Amino acid sequence: MTEKQSFSKSDEDILNKCKFSITQELNKLTALDQLTKKEKNSDIKKMIEYYTALTQKKEDGREKIYQFSLQLLVICITASGLFLTQNETISRISASNLVYSVIFTVVFLILLEQILFTLIAICLYHYQSSFPYPFRTLEEYGNRWKWFYYGNKEITEISTREIFPETAFNKTIKPYLDGLQFFIHEYTEEDLDKELKNNITQLYLLQIHNYYKNRFHLHLSRIQKYSIVSLIATLVLAILYLIFQYFIL
Repeated sequence: MTEKQSFSKSDEDILNKCKFSITQELNKLTALDQLTKKEKNSDIKKMIEYYTALTQKKEDGREKIYQFSLQLLVICITASGLFLTQNETISRISASNLVYSVIFTVVFLILLEQILFTLIAICLYHYQSSFPYPFRTLEEYGNRWKWFYYGNKEITEISTREIFPETAFNKTIKPYLDGLQFFIHEYTEEDLDKELKNNITQLYLLQIHNYYKNRFHLHLSRIQKYSIVSLIATLVLAILYLIFQYFIL
């Protein structure tokens, strides 16, 4: 369902000015000759498909990082558990050999670092997945009825409860039929001008959505990069420590 958002008086003034400017631009678009409008409408539909596919690639990339983080977290927690259960044996070996002591310490530190980074990535992924996109509050310029279910408010009234499914008429059958009526009505009333306005609004929304997904993917990728940098830094420091112990002292 479209979320409502309250604005201050100054924000309302700015919003109204923006809406006025957008309306003017849309009027210029629909004032073009029929052939030009058909060509632009066709191009917009192709771009909608393009951005949809582009965004899906980034979403697949986010999912891969998430799944990898889950697997790595399980491995690191299991390995850390083994370390803790063998703590007495490891301590005895470490006490008699500096190299083994450093190796065991470094491995345990790396495991802890990776657990921390994977937890950050997993939590961030879930925050991203529930991100409140600002365009959801702009009903006039949000998702269009033809392209996404948020554009048909009746659909969002249909219950999606998996456990103890809803059986009430006004939560199942009625919103479904109301949504169908709205969908048919919009198709009946749609002409080239309305379609052009709807399509270009949806195209821009998808471009912004793609921007968010690119940024989200980049943020998760950075966490992976930092985890690798942390791992390398820990190894380098351990090697430098051993060199210092054996060749300087």
